[in-house]
Amino acid sequence: MIRAKRYRIVSASARCPGCGAWTHVVALVVPAEGPETMSVCLHYVEHIPEAVQSRVRALAPWFRLSAGSYWANHCEHCDTLQDEYELHCEPGGAFMPPPGSPAAEALRLTAWEVAEPFAAIAGGCSFDPPF
Repeated sequence: MIRAKRYRIVSASARCPGCGAWTHVVALVVPAEGPETMSVCLHYVEHIPEAVQSRVRALAPWFRLSAGSYWANHCEHCDTLQDEYELHCEPGGAFMPPPGSPAAEALRLTAWEVAEPFAAIAGGCSFDPPF
């Protein structure tokens, strides 16, 4: 279980493997709380509290439970499930800049800071993401 006093909803774009259109995708990020901690980008999110669910639904309705197992992005156009591994772990993915490129320029991210308590159970995470 990951807990924090605040969190970010980070938005990017990805090409849908189902229809080929560009679609919005989001990730949940827990920012560092001080010099001894790292920020964490979560993927394969299995549980988030109702307050976080409501906030995410309002900003990104395409990020929802996938077949009841984990929260995932779905294409805005054709509803195809977007692969968490491709988005978070593959260089050039929506949340993983290509090697040798500045993160902000490479990813073109938008982030919303949410100053509310956060908790999650996630199957994977990236420490100190490059954004």
